[in-house]
Amino acid sequence: MTVFERTTPSAMRELDALTAAVQAFIEATLDDDLGFRVALVISEAVTNAIEHGNRLDESRSVHVRIEAHGDGSVRVSVADEGEGFDPAAVPDPLRASALLAEGGRGLFLMRELADDLAYEDDGRRVVLTLRAR
Repeated sequence: MTVFERTTPSAMRELDALTAAVQAFIEATLDDDLGFRVALVISEAVTNAIEHGNRLDESRSVHVRIEAHGDGSVRVSVADEGEGFDPAAVPDPLRASALLAEGGRGLFLMRELADDLAYEDDGRRVVLTLRAR
């Protein structure tokens, strides 16, 4: 197993540096399709953690862990230090009544790209498993 871990302040300006570090790990470890999906879910999860979880509070951090396993699977964990949330309370962005809603599209995208998705610690941590397709 190969592991990447990083903790970053909850500031959107930190996203580029985190993305570059994740991209370097991906390029050294994963094939293109799986790497692309991992990069997208991490970008969505970290953005959600910064904006919605930690509410742009720079005194709080976002914790990212990627585990690339020898069987071709990848486990991604992104955690914030916010109040948590109930994912069931987020409207389905495909429903007509939610098409113009502020949120939900990132969660939908993560569900579509990951093979497994779970929320832990009252919604403060999202854990995704992706497998080569």
